[in-house]
Amino acid sequence: MTAITEDSKEMQKKNRKSDNAALISLLKQVNFPYFKYLFAVGLSTVLAMVLLGSLPQMAGDIAGGEIFDRNKVILYVALSIVGIVGLFPANLFLQYMKLDVERRSRDAMWSKFIHLPLGAFEKLQPSTLISRVLRDSTFASTFLTELFNFASVFLIMLVMFFVSLNNSVPLTLIIFPAVIALSILVVFGTRLVYKIQFEIQAKLSRLTAYLSERLSNVKFIKAEAMETFEDDTALKLFNEKFTADFNYSKFGAGLSAVMYTIDALVIGLSLIGGGVLLKSGAMTQAQLLSFLLIATNFPRLCYASLVVLMMLWSYRGGMKVISDINQIPVEQMKKNVPLSMPTGDITLNQVTFGYEENKVLKNISFTIPTGKTTAIVGASGSGKTTILKLLVRFYPLQAGTILFGETNAEEINLDEWRKAFGYVAQNSPLMLGTIEENITYGLDGDYTEAQMIQAAKTANIYDYIASLPQGFKTLVGELGETISTGQRQRIAIARAIIRDPSYLLLDEATSNLDSINEKEVSDALTKAMQGRTTVIVSHNLATVVNADQIIVLDKGAVEEQGSHAELVNSNRLYEKYFKIQFGKN
Repeated sequence: MTAITEDSKEMQKKNRKSDNAALISLLKQVNFPYFKYLFAVGLSTVLAMVLLGSLPQMAGDIAGGEIFDRNKVILYVALSIVGIVGLFPANLFLQYMKLDVERRSRDAMWSKFIHLPLGAFEKLQPSTLISRVLRDSTFASTFLTELFNFASVFLIMLVMFFVSLNNSVPLTLIIFPAVIALSILVVFGTRLVYKIQFEIQAKLSRLTAYLSERLSNVKFIKAEAMETFEDDTALKLFNEKFTADFNYSKFGAGLSAVMYTIDALVIGLSLIGGGVLLKSGAMTQAQLLSFLLIATNFPRLCYASLVVLMMLWSYRGGMKVISDINQIPVEQMKKNVPLSMPTGDITLNQVTFGYEENKVLKNISFTIPTGKTTAIVGASGSGKTTILKLLVRFYPLQAGTILFGETNAEEINLDEWRKAFGYVAQNSPLMLGTIEENITYGLDGDYTEAQMIQAAKTANIYDYIASLPQGFKTLVGELGETISTGQRQRIAIARAIIRDPSYLLLDEATSNLDSINEKEVSDALTKAMQGRTTVIVSHNLATVVNADQIIVLDKGAVEEQGSHAELVNSNRLYEKYFKIQFGKN
């Protein structure tokens, strides 16, 4: 049992060190303005010291009989005005700095997400990341902000403590029980808040993921008449989030009750003790009034410091997931070799790859000759689309190499490599924006209207765009829902064409289309393929019969390869597929 306890303590110690290191890393990313913040906090603290430290003492002197001391009254009024007027710009600057750091924190977190390797990104459940960017990403900067606030409150309390001692040592000692009681609350409360805040963030992320997924699939929900079911599911998640939030509120409410009890106790003891000291002549009325003004503020400052510490621990709880994500290395765009060499053959050499434990590709090898069309066919799940994803280096290989000429593709700059490929997927996405913005998305540098029109004409989509009142400035809905599937595919083809890529990857680009749209898209692809190295993935063998070579996959391995003429009478898998689609004769 002792060994287990020691191991547990050692693990907690390592976790704390890891969290601290992650916090420092996050703050470095947002370039936290330490000196500006120290200046703002310092100015605010000094002004608060003047208001809460000097003024109560002067107010006591004035009330004690120095009301006719003109200089003291003027000084009191002047200090009050300076403090009040000075606090406005100081606090405004602090708020500006806080919001600026939050903005930069969100930007840093978004940049982190967008540069993660695709495999790591997919494991994070992308739909949960909205709350991470909008809320969780600000926890690191807010943590440090509250840390500065705690230091400010502590300094103010220290000044007030010495002012209290100057008025009455016995009465000042009455404050200590309150400090001790609040310190005990800090020890037990902060650990509980850490756990509660961690639970709140988990519930919020789950709720965000659910809402994001369901709102993007409203048509499917309505088609299945599942509105009532989704109502009940959402209510359950809302209740879970409510419970987590209410647990935090209960702790805060209990703490407030304790605070006001201590506040009343301190003031009551101060009045009783002050009355005794005043009657015995050990204290003047001016000293008692000054002390009471401080005593009414001191417990509140103790409470404020406790709240700040609670927030610090709650932010640590919220930062845990962000800290873990921050440890994931991003994709390195710049490698050892620029992609400045002439277009060359691409060779997959004994490539093995899988998702988690599922091996999708097993030791496959073949060459994609430059300037030729290579088709990849096979049953669903045989690894066709995975090959395209590996060609654009979405995932690292688990074994084998992909060669560009004689160079390992992994050594070539990743951004240049991906720019060399035009990728048209089965359901090509469109971004929320205009048709022009979608066609030119990913295009480096300036472009001319003539280039955009030519790309649209090659993709057989120009006539449709020209018929729209706003033409290329027409807005498309989220995910392109306001236009048909065929039109969306042809816009995606135009997007690939305008970049003038050396390699064109077509992943079931004509599937799920009616016969008219299929022909228009096929014609567009035929024109787009001219003069380019093309890789086609398709179940429809009619779209691959003219390919220069056909790779036939079966269960993640290359079953056969050759031209259509060579394979159609091979008595093997390709001939079987062909006869199923077109008949035995």
